[in-house]
Amino acid sequence: MIVEDVDKSFVPSNLTGLARTRYETLKQVGAACGLDGRHVESISRGEQRRVQEATLLLLAKHFDIDYLDFLHKDLLAEAAPPAPRRRRTWLAALFVAFLLALLGVLVASRLRPPLAASAIVIEHEGHVVNARIGQDGRLLWSQEVKGTIAQVGSTSAWDPPAVIVATKEGELLVLDRLTGKRRWSDQPSLPALVQDFGEAAEGTWRCEPFAFVDLVGDGVPELCAVFTNQKYSPCYVRTYRSDSTVVGTYRHPGYLYALYPQDLDEDRHQEIYLVGTNNGTAHDGATVVCLDEEHLDGAAVDSIGSWSDAYTDGSRYRIIFPAYAPDVMKALAREGWWLDAYDLLFAANTKLGHQVTASVMRPAEFSVRMDMHLLPFDIVVEPALLLLWNGAQQTGALTRAGSAEEYLRGDYAQTIRYYVEGQRTPWTSPLP
Repeated sequence: MIVEDVDKSFVPSNLTGLARTRYETLKQVGAACGLDGRHVESISRGEQRRVQEATLLLLAKHFDIDYLDFLHKDLLAEAAPPAPRRRRTWLAALFVAFLLALLGVLVASRLRPPLAASAIVIEHEGHVVNARIGQDGRLLWSQEVKGTIAQVGSTSAWDPPAVIVATKEGELLVLDRLTGKRRWSDQPSLPALVQDFGEAAEGTWRCEPFAFVDLVGDGVPELCAVFTNQKYSPCYVRTYRSDSTVVGTYRHPGYLYALYPQDLDEDRHQEIYLVGTNNGTAHDGATVVCLDEEHLDGAAVDSIGSWSDAYTDGSRYRIIFPAYAPDVMKALAREGWWLDAYDLLFAANTKLGHQVTASVMRPAEFSVRMDMHLLPFDIVVEPALLLLWNGAQQTGALTRAGSAEEYLRGDYAQTIRYYVEGQRTPWTSPLP
């Protein structure tokens, strides 16, 4: 007997599934039934339109299924157990390849050295700080800050390395150098400023300059920053550890334009030298201040002028170069002015020991040479003052006799005020 239209029954599509339930291939089924394996595969694919009944009986017997059930689609669907899904070997291979690639990336990232903080270049413009990788200039991170940036610096000696941002609105901001994330910030509070400076605290405050200073010699520098009032010019000199701890606040009645970390006594503990103005009442003048790890607090207190009684002079050394005598100030058209000190120069291992030179006024009218304790030993008259002095004498505006050099080394030198650890120290001018 020949069974026609076998492909319309359930046999072709289910024969493969029945073989899988027994974990056999169609060739193995054919061999077990005494049939040609290729013939069985052809039946399963529906390529045989006419099949011998004997062949179908052998196949049904092999699978222990009733012959009629074997030919009946509905009954066979219920009788036959569900065939397991064919193993997706290609999908498994793809998954394994993905895992291997991921493992390679992880291993490579572990073996690749971390980005060194020294390889990061910090830039700033307006309100934005950018960090770029130095080798190719790729942008690593970008951080927008409130206010206008006045100064930016960085250090790799802190853990983690840091970027310092100072703004013209008086904020000091510390960022992580590798990620740009904000770590901490500080800004003097208005109540504290009013308590210390009274009406002089009014107006905006600016944070600038700042510098890193290794005060304790441990290789991890402190951060020293100057906060200055833009209207009346008193300032805070505040010193921080890397974790934002404030280790000192020094109050000064005037601008401090520049900050210099130095170790002139060579004890591996740096000192802080600051240069600017001293705006005490009736004693406006140029000044140089020295602070160290034991002298970070207090205030610049003068017997001339006014200051809160709550503070003592906390500086290590301090010197003030007052205004010229009233008649000289008038003759030089300096009435209502004060003297400024803008720059410091440091010279080491000279015949006279370590030297500090302060330039007074800009352009410089005279320079003062001092030892590392800020004790003066020489005054040098600069061309700017010589021109003013000689011109005033020629026009009769200045009635004093003598040269500018004689005045500075004589009468003026005796008005210089010098302090050691807050105490004014009398000294006989050694100037020749």
